[in-house]
This record gives sequence, C-alpha cells and structure tokens, in this order.
Amino acid sequence: MGERRFAARIREIAAAADPVSRTYRVKATLLDGLDSARLGMTATVWLPESTVATLSIPLSAVFTPQNTPEQPRAWLVDEAKNSVNLLLDQDKARAVGVSTASLSQTLQAHYTGLPIGQFRDDDKLIDIVWRAEQRLRSAADELPDIMVPAANGKSASLAQFVTFETVFEDGVRWRRDRFPAISVRADVIDGALAPDVAGEIIPQLQALQAQLPPGYFIETGVAKEDAWTAQKSILIWIPLVVIVTLVLLMIQLQNLSRTFPLVRRK
Repeated sequence: MGERRFAARIREIAAAADPVSRTYRVKATLLDGLDSARLGMTATVWLPESTVATLSIPLSAVFTPQNTPEQPRAWLVDEAKNSVNLLLDQDKARAVGVSTASLSQTLQAHYTGLPIGQFRDDDKLIDIVWRAEQRLRSAADELPDIMVPAANGKSASLAQFVTFETVFEDGVRWRRDRFPAISVRADVIDGALAPDVAGEIIPQLQALQAQLPPGYFIETGVAKEDAWTAQKSILIWIPLVVIVTLVLLMIQLQNLSRTFPLVRRK
C-alpha cells in the first residue's frame, strides 16, 4: 500500500520472551485502514518517542532462567567498582594519640569482627564475634564517625586524622591455569547426568570456538573434568593388572604356549 501509515493501539504484550529469538510478541489493533489491510501483509511499526529514560542492551545479554522462565534477565559485567581509600595523616594521628595498630584493630573489629568467646553446639564450637551493626558496616557516610581509642584513654573520630578518597578499582578477575577465565555454570534437569549433558553440548561449541580470536579457548570442567580424572585414575592401573594376570597364568599353567593358546586350522 505504498507509504501509507495507519494508527494502531497495542492490545497485548507477551509475558515472557521467546526462548529462541529472545523477543516479546506484541499484538496491535488497527484504529483505521481496516478495509485496506489484507491477511499476510507486512508492515513497519513506528513507536512514539518515549520521554522515559531507557537502556538498550544486545539480545545476547538476555537469558531466561529455567526455574523462572517468566522473568528474563540480563548479564551485567561490572568492570570497575567504587572503593574508599583511607589516607592516614601520621602527624595528626600522633597529636591525638592514635597509633597505626589501634586504627587497624578498630577497623577490623568494626567490619570483620573480633572473637570474644565460643558457643558449644553439640560437638561444634562456634565463635562469638563482636562487630558493628549491618547498617553501620554498609554505610559509607558512617565511616568518618568511627571512634578509635587513643593512648590517653579517650577516643577520636577517623575524620580528625584520616582523609577519605573515593576511587575506582578493578573487580575480581578469576583465573584458571593462570589464564583469565569466565566460568559458566548450569543445573541439569532431573534424570540427566552432568557428564552426558556436557558431552552433547561440547560438539555444539566447536562453531563458537572457531570464531574466537587467537588466544581464546573453551574448556570443559566440573563434572566432565572430574569424571575424566576418576577414569584416568582407574585406567592407569590396567596395564599393571594385565601383566600381573599373565604372570599368574604362566605360574599356574607352567607353560608359555598354554598361556597364549593359538588357534590352528586343520
């Protein structure tokens, strides 16, 4: 129908994304032009510009968990994280009577905690740890108000001798065999074994492996790797078992030819 445009109203949006295309099915009703539309026609849909802030992500970042298929999710890679550096002014710390050791002990007690006793639960001993409340340990604005004991018996706040600096630091980089690695884990359905599922997935990853840049590779671990390790520990003893069996047969039969019988044709 050329460049004609018709107004439509969205009447239905799928609750879950398609597992293959990872797109949502949307149904719309034409407000005009019903007499011109025919079954099988295709059209380009134009949506009005929204004033709400949106974030565009690639479809490859969207996945659907098996336990909650109605709630698609997206992978989020945080390359840098906020952190706070404490810059200690030694002159001010000595002026108020605070040492580096007392500062370290106070921060450890505040965040990590200090064991002050033990609690026995049957045959287990559980440490009783003293530390600050969760809201005080997670709030960065409470950090300057932490009181540090001084040598004169009084206490001084961190803000008196410490300067706070907000910086960005790299997140944790996991390594496997000293190579930076990204681990992908999944659960198998009931009735399936992890090594069998991995054996079906590995051939399908060969096409992806061929597209990776030089230096990148895909390795199988966890259950598949553990199964091969267990089999390897068994297979290593097979040659020794065969040799011992042959030696015992030779000793018992007392004849080398009877140990290795030959089938002769008449």
